[in-house]
Amino acid sequence: MQGRKHGNIIFEHVLFTLRGNAPLLNPNNLRLTVINWWRALPIVALFFSMAYCQPKLLVCIPGKQNTQFLQKGFDKLLGPGKAIVIGKIKDLEDLLPTNPDAAIISSGAFFNYVSGYTAVLVGKRNKQAYEKFFIVTTSKGISKETLSEKNIGILGFLIKDRLIRFVYDQFNLTITSLEKVNKEDDLLTMLGMEAADAIIISESQYNDILSNTKLSLTIIAKSKNDIGFAMCAAKEGKMDAGLVKALLKAPVPLLKELGIDSWEKP
Repeated sequence: MQGRKHGNIIFEHVLFTLRGNAPLLNPNNLRLTVINWWRALPIVALFFSMAYCQPKLLVCIPGKQNTQFLQKGFDKLLGPGKAIVIGKIKDLEDLLPTNPDAAIISSGAFFNYVSGYTAVLVGKRNKQAYEKFFIVTTSKGISKETLSEKNIGILGFLIKDRLIRFVYDQFNLTITSLEKVNKEDDLLTMLGMEAADAIIISESQYNDILSNTKLSLTIIAKSKNDIGFAMCAAKEGKMDAGLVKALLKAPVPLLKELGIDSWEKP
């Protein structure tokens, strides 16, 4: 019922927008209203698809990704309403109970801490499917032994309690002050404003920072395991064959926005 209530609010907003703030049955605006409705048919179709049909795919990879670009890209690739792009991991987890059959595109780390999902497609970057994570700092005098009492910034690719487990599993550290952000740029801001003593980033993020900034980063620790780039997984590995086929044909700009060069079957 909450979905329908939310849908009704959206629908009323669409109607109001299409009317151009003019009464729908006003003869002076009738021609304009008819034209607007004709042009708006795709929007109305998308509304009904999103409100009453469950999506086949949920996409959530926090970082520097443009969610609007991704949503448009997946709508074009799969059709409107077939995929939902979410910016925050918590919002993704909130959707899982009501979309149990949807496949998920997220980071490799996400699937390490969510049970029941099996990888169907693995994202590759520079022919690699996995990478290390680093704890880095710009400050002198910080060591791994003192990190547990420091402020550490990390991208929110997991909900916070799982991020704490991730840090412990990969670096054998229990961090009392772990600050989660949703954008990669926010991590650099935290370092620059000294809001964080160190940050946890992937190897590819580390290389991007070295290439695009003048920051001098010191690696304090490296992750125990290699962590996957974007992956597409489904419950028990059962995923619609048509969806798999479409994703394998995803255009390069869409793949780049996901942080990968290609999809491959594991």
